[in-house]
Amino acid sequence: EGPPRGERRRRLLQYVDEVQPQVMEQFVQRADPQVVDAMRQTITNMLGTLPPQFFEVTISTVGENLAQLMYSVMMTGYMFRNAQYRVDLKQSLSALPSGRGAGEAG
Repeated sequence: EGPPRGERRRRLLQYVDEVQPQVMEQFVQRADPQVVDAMRQTITNMLGTLPPQFFEVTISTVGENLAQLMYSVMMTGYMFRNAQYRVDLKQSLSALPSGRGAGEAG
């Protein structure tokens, strides 16, 4: 079941408070470009899409809502990473020669 809801919120807020900008830089450098683009688009859709050259957007919220948003973003990130892993695995398996694998009995 995991920690109580209040504890999860506290942990997420603590994470938001302590996370360093380098974490995002590392994500962008290490993740597949498709995953980075998907995350960028998802977060943009979550926060709104007013063009920055015409609008200065300020977002304010309460801690509970921010924690819920962070949780959603983290789960979305895990989902995208899992999808990328499955695509990579499928491509790797399709590159194997056809026929019987080494582990099959003959």
